[in-house]
Amino acid sequence: MESADRTVTPVNQPSGLTVLHVEDDPGFAELTRITLERARDSLHVVTKDDPTAALEWLEAGTETDAPPVDCIVSDYQMPGMNGVELLRAVRDRWHSVPFILYTGQGSEEVAADAFAADATDYLHKDAGSAAAEVLANRIESAVAVESQRSDYRELFEAAGDGILVHETRGDRILDVNPAFCELIGYEREELLGMGIGDFSAVDAAFDADAAAARIERAATEGPQVFEWVVERADGHHLPVEVSLARAELGGVSRVLAHVRDISERREQERRFEAIFDGTFQFIGLLEPDGTLLEANDTALEFGGFEEPDVVGRPFWEAPWWTGDEERVATLRDAVERAAEGAFVRYDVEVEGADGSVVIDFSLQPVHDEDGEVELLIPEGRDVTEHREREDEPKRQNRQLKAAYERLDEGYYAVDGDWTVTYWNDRMVDRTGVSAAEAVGASLWDAVPSFVGTEFEIYYREAMAAQRSVSFEGYEEAFGQWVEVRVYPSAEGLSVYSRDVSERKAREDELARMRELLDMAQEFAGVGGWEYDLRSGEALLTGQARVLFGVGQDWEPTLEGAMAQFHPDDRDRLRRAFTDAIEAGVPFDLELRLDEETRSGEPRWVRQICQPISMGAETVLLRGTTQDVTARHRFERRLREREREIREERAFTDSLLDALPDPFYLLDADGWLARWNETFGERTGYADEALAGMHVLEFVPDEDADRVEAWLASVGEGETATVESALVTDDGERLPHEFNASPVYDGHGRDFGLAGAARDISARVEREAELQRQNERLESFTSIVSHDLRNPMAVMRGALDTAGPDDDPEALARAERALDRMSTLVADLLTLAQQGEDVGETMGVDLESVVGRSWSLADTGEATLEVEGTFAFLADPSRLTQVLENLFRNAADHASTETSATVRVGPLPDDDGFYVADDGPGIPADRRDLVFRHGFTDSRDGTGFGLAIVRSIVEAHGWTVAATDSKDGGARFEVRGVRPVGRAG
Repeated sequence: MESADRTVTPVNQPSGLTVLHVEDDPGFAELTRITLERARDSLHVVTKDDPTAALEWLEAGTETDAPPVDCIVSDYQMPGMNGVELLRAVRDRWHSVPFILYTGQGSEEVAADAFAADATDYLHKDAGSAAAEVLANRIESAVAVESQRSDYRELFEAAGDGILVHETRGDRILDVNPAFCELIGYEREELLGMGIGDFSAVDAAFDADAAAARIERAATEGPQVFEWVVERADGHHLPVEVSLARAELGGVSRVLAHVRDISERREQERRFEAIFDGTFQFIGLLEPDGTLLEANDTALEFGGFEEPDVVGRPFWEAPWWTGDEERVATLRDAVERAAEGAFVRYDVEVEGADGSVVIDFSLQPVHDEDGEVELLIPEGRDVTEHREREDEPKRQNRQLKAAYERLDEGYYAVDGDWTVTYWNDRMVDRTGVSAAEAVGASLWDAVPSFVGTEFEIYYREAMAAQRSVSFEGYEEAFGQWVEVRVYPSAEGLSVYSRDVSERKAREDELARMRELLDMAQEFAGVGGWEYDLRSGEALLTGQARVLFGVGQDWEPTLEGAMAQFHPDDRDRLRRAFTDAIEAGVPFDLELRLDEETRSGEPRWVRQICQPISMGAETVLLRGTTQDVTARHRFERRLREREREIREERAFTDSLLDALPDPFYLLDADGWLARWNETFGERTGYADEALAGMHVLEFVPDEDADRVEAWLASVGEGETATVESALVTDDGERLPHEFNASPVYDGHGRDFGLAGAARDISARVEREAELQRQNERLESFTSIVSHDLRNPMAVMRGALDTAGPDDDPEALARAERALDRMSTLVADLLTLAQQGEDVGETMGVDLESVVGRSWSLADTGEATLEVEGTFAFLADPSRLTQVLENLFRNAADHASTETSATVRVGPLPDDDGFYVADDGPGIPADRRDLVFRHGFTDSRDGTGFGLAIVRSIVEAHGWTVAATDSKDGGARFEVRGVRPVGRAG
């Protein structure tokens, strides 16, 4: 259905909002427009009865991607396209314009669809002023909310963690930010309308009901924080931490979900648990007051009890320590000292399920950011056998020394004060520091480059915690990568150090190459593959598996790979593989995979294969797979867009050619860029000639400066008009009025101007005829002024010299005739010289101008009564003439028995003023005749006084009418005046 309103309404209204109302019921649409504009002076409503026409209107009025309206109000049930479909079309083009679904056929489902499509508000239809007030409030709120929403949207889109928006009931998603889409591998359009259960792990704890229950608790009970498992688009499970909180978005209650990937944290916890429970040492965690928080499996198995038997109780009450009061007292004292920040270490005998052992026991305090002790780490190492062997230290020392010298790696030892006690030859070779220089010196003096590096950190950690440490580090002073293993003891540290620089360089190069390859494949969307013809084994890179949609556990085969492609493309691919295997022919094909995108499009890949031969035999096929779906989609859309542009161009050309006036499009320099058939027909030029012409070639030289000034004003963003002759191909000059407005390209840059030329030959001829009439009028004025007044002056002089014997009555008649002729000449001159023009208007006061006019008018014995005043805009001299004529008219028609009374005052609402008298009045059938030129019912009247009144009043843009006064006389009402200070 074609819209009845094809006019783009300006949106820059003072302090106002432009609202587009899309409604297929014309009666309801008109009622809504009237009641809305009555409810709010600030609202201007544009009505469209068809969604397609509404979209075209919006597009036509769009400037620099901003729609020509402040808010859209739409019905739901309409032919061709419903309100939600219109909303989606609007959101595809204009993301931020407020949109209210205003329908009488709504439901919860319709409302949900509307909000899922990003509606600003949803309202049921109703008629009347109350409904208009509600709708006006919703419109103003929607515009205000949209202003705030743009800030919210920017934060929403830029957030690093995933954010989802839910209704307060159910698990359906209303909105989602890019971070969440990237987190789980779905597009935003796929997620909108889905439920949490649609991409959660297959487990009752993570299904839709569980998600909906948590969302509802967040809406009713307060914020919820919990862990969840989602299933990514690629099938992988991902642990996440979810924070739910209720929020008001656009005046509507919603639940916001903040989602964070905790897979790395889970992995760290798993590693910690493996280390914690996998060591052979006894390890636990204590509160500073000695309460046992955790114990590792080694400690529990040694004691022969379960974790609940000891966790949550004071450490000294655990079975390891009970049975010996002195041992318990020593432990409690050690806990107190460690809680104060001291590292405590001593040997002690503890009780186990299979007997007692001696352990090297320590308590290590853990400090928080403020330096306060927040945890204690108890650790015990069975040293029973070590103590038994303490009698043989010298023998062991000799054996160790000999072994250290035979090592292919560096070895050195330090005591508890960091003094070097041993330094083997490999360390001498690698560092250049001799044993004599190192032994006896502080480690930090012997190798000062260790200070402040990971070497010092790890060494001090091993010494303090009495825990073995291994790491790789770079010895900057010696330019070497070393693998270091540190073993603590009660006497100090034993350190083994092996040069791994060459291995590290190879590993770094390999890792760098792998990283570059992965980055290149991911960036280009290219995966690699290889098929060994001899072994039948196939290899796919990670990106290739992503492209084919298979996991790491999928074992590729040739037939299995063929099955990944569309059935209609498999024969072509199989023939290409056969030629590659049998004849070594490479191939480069673009094929469809046997799956579609979520939007229903086929997925396209480019498959390149290069056979590798040994002699005449092909032994290996190596190739790449690249996702080219986006390019195919772009090429298809490009073809569609080219077709649309051709159709739009043809349609536009047909519209322009249908115009009766010449149309033109000029570039910024004034060169003709486009025109319609009428332009060529009017100028007489062929299209080939017009293609290279400038606008100044169509105007005469004497008009060129004005036309150039016109071009400049349009170039500054104005809509302007200029009159000039249009010079045709055969030299004929046709008067035309050229109008134009600025035109911008799709990026908002100035392109030039567009407009039309209107033939004004008839108007120019009328103006010429008017000029000739004016000249004749001037001649007439001269005759009246000179040729009539001179003889009248002679006649008056003769009357003045008349003698006493002349007939007095005849002389009086002659005197009256001359007075009437003088008045007639004055009125005719007034009409001829001043006509219907007024000069500059200014503010005048009614009472003041009435007084001045009364003093100038010949009113005889008449009296004046002014019944109020107000200020308005008028030409003071012409207004005085109006009042003089009205006053004379009242005096001339007064009763012969009494003098006239004339009353003047403002009309209601200061819309004008009146002049009334108490004379005989004007019959109703003659009230329009009195304003005609020459009409009079007075023997001495000229018939021009009231005609002059009407011409001056109408020249001001006012109206004048004759009616009855309250005294029975005549009353003249002048309306339409503009009071001073009133806009309009």
